[in-house]
Amino acid sequence: MDLGRILSVLWKRRSLIFIGIIAGIAFSFLSLYSVNLGLDATKPFLSHEPRSQDIFKTTIRLVLDEPGFGLGRVVHPRSVERERTHELSELAAVYSYLLMSDQLTEKIAPELEKINGKVEASPVEKLPIIEVSVSGNDPEGVRDVAAKTAANFMDYVMSEQVKNQIPPSDRTVIRAIGEPSIPTQEKSRKAEIAFVFFILPIAGASFLAFGLENIRQGKLSEDSGSGMSSGVA
Repeated sequence: MDLGRILSVLWKRRSLIFIGIIAGIAFSFLSLYSVNLGLDATKPFLSHEPRSQDIFKTTIRLVLDEPGFGLGRVVHPRSVERERTHELSELAAVYSYLLMSDQLTEKIAPELEKINGKVEASPVEKLPIIEVSVSGNDPEGVRDVAAKTAANFMDYVMSEQVKNQIPPSDRTVIRAIGEPSIPTQEKSRKAEIAFVFFILPIAGASFLAFGLENIRQGKLSEDSGSGMSSGVA
């Protein structure tokens, strides 16, 4: 199909294409703004506010240590019998998986859903440190979730140590290194999402226009064929 034919079909079905354009504008607007019907007497009947399509990320680090700030010692006065099976740096990898377990992530599921976020945990190579990162569409929300995730994990480990009667001198101590970092913007999806919502209705209207035109042409061909057959008969 040449360009002239395409333009001819689109012009012939211009009302359908116009509806597609209007729908595209409406959908792209709704992808950028949320429309609120004023059920509250103190607010306007119809108002809109920008949707957050930006992705923010924050991190907080947890250090694994021995009681009494063992990392501050040059020599560790521990007997051979009390040596641990794994070094703290190796435990960091195990604890990273533990932090991401369903038992712990379920506790922050409502907060994650509000910010459309996710949590990741990974050990820092060769160091007894776990890096916890939280991403979502609310900069303050990701910091709150990161702080809560760290607190939940530390409380969980401590409660398990107490439950299993691990002597205080043999426990792994987990400390947060400061507060969650200032959230950084990872990416913005506003333009891409608005463009997709604008194009889809127009593309749908165009396909429908060509479909209707093909049906019309098919009927004309059938009618033409029937007329020729009648004339021959």
